[in-house]
Amino acid sequence: MTGGKKTKRGFTLAASRFVASGFGTGYFPVVPGTVGTLPAVFLWYLVPSDPILAVIGALLLLLSLPGMRSFTEEEGPDPSKIVV
Repeated sequence: MTGGKKTKRGFTLAASRFVASGFGTGYFPVVPGTVGTLPAVFLWYLVPSDPILAVIGALLLLLSLPGMRSFTEEEGPDPSKIVV
């Protein structure tokens, strides 16, 4: 059963890194932070009220923390892939 836990942790970290990279926009080769605003604009357009948007933003931020830590450990301070 150890393999199951390892696979689950790997999936969770991959999901966290995906969110931390702005749903993959952090991998864009040029201006990843600028391109990273696109998911935020899309989310802002879809969500009808500011309080709901704030809750979604807070949850995404919390979900992305392990991914941010992983990127920082691999690439040093301020990796360009993090666009949260």
